[in-house]
Amino acid sequence: MNGVLPAGRYASMTYTGPYDGLYDATAMLVGWAKEKGLRWDARSTENGDVFASRLEVHDNNPSIEPDSAKLVTTLLFKLAVS
Repeated sequence: MNGVLPAGRYASMTYTGPYDGLYDATAMLVGWAKEKGLRWDARSTENGDVFASRLEVHDNNPSIEPDSAKLVTTLLFKLAVS
């Protein structure tokens, strides 16, 4: 699928390990941003937050790398304009 991401600044981190660790990796990125006073480009709704752009980029996958400890995922969350 091709497309264009919204322009702007993104906070990112790269996580290496099994997919079940992505929840904790996301929590680390969110915590880091909070400590730095950064805000996401998001809005609150009755069903939760809606992000302008929030991605998990899987640089490899189990069909390429069978060792789950070597799976690489980059998290990218769009920051609000300050």
